[in-house]
Amino acid sequence: MATRRGPLLLVGVWVLGVLLATTVGVLAVRQVRAEVGDPATQPLSASEVQRAVVSAGPSARPSPTTTRPRPTSARTTQRPPGAGTQRRTFQSAGGSVAVQCSGGRPSLVYVLPASGWAVDKQETRADRVEVRFRADKGDARIRVSCSASGTPVRSAD
Repeated sequence: MATRRGPLLLVGVWVLGVLLATTVGVLAVRQVRAEVGDPATQPLSASEVQRAVVSAGPSARPSPTTTRPRPTSARTTQRPPGAGTQRRTFQSAGGSVAVQCSGGRPSLVYVLPASGWAVDKQETRADRVEVRFRADKGDARIRVSCSASGTPVRSAD
């Protein structure tokens, strides 16, 4: 019987060592992930964005404003074309699209499909941005270009 104890003891020590090494490894990975991967900077999924928009209500929707503060005096000044970046959000049955104009060129900021809709096409050209949403109900399209004053404007479909 003394000869059987030796191999069983070695197996027991080996199993204990494997469990200890695995536990230490898992704890080390969690610690590194906590220090390196800040959850506040992780991107949101499309469903998380949709839930946040719905729970925030209509007051949280972006308004068609510029990224610069407006003058507080009684008179307003026209900005020359290409002076700064202007952003606007456009709505359709298929969803929302935010576009900004900088230097007279439009660029897509974000696309948010409505519930039951999906983005079918997303194209940015030098003169316009086009997004097409598709659902069982049909499709919806938003085309945006930059006006002479550098403001995003929706083009006729």
